[in-house]
Amino acid sequence: MLNIKGEIIDKEAQWSNFEHKVRKNVKKAIRENLTSKVYYKNIDENVIQNFHDVYIKTMKRTNANDSFFYSLEQFKAFCSSNENLCAICNVYDDQIVVSSGTFTYFKQFSFFIFRWNLGRLLR
Repeated sequence: MLNIKGEIIDKEAQWSNFEHKVRKNVKKAIRENLTSKVYYKNIDENVIQNFHDVYIKTMKRTNANDSFFYSLEQFKAFCSSNENLCAICNVYDDQIVVSSGTFTYFKQFSFFIFRWNLGRLLR
């Protein structure tokens, strides 16, 4: 599981701080015409389901410990209990979710968990 935390900084500084591999994957996603949407407050159950699907596939693919296999109900409860702090970002390829991540906001800090599942796009 990848957990990133830190101070929110401006776009240019963030881009230059990304590792080469991250910048390369972002540029490839742009070339592949992927789109993204951030969902915040009143997150629809289908959005949470899409995130959970990607999350579980990623946990299986990476042979994660059983303790990381959270249920859909746990994610729904987390989102509804933390409505002002939680957001989900989905990445789409022709309206199919190929990547999804969660954000949790605390004052000026953001905690970010992202699950990549881009398959053919990142090979």
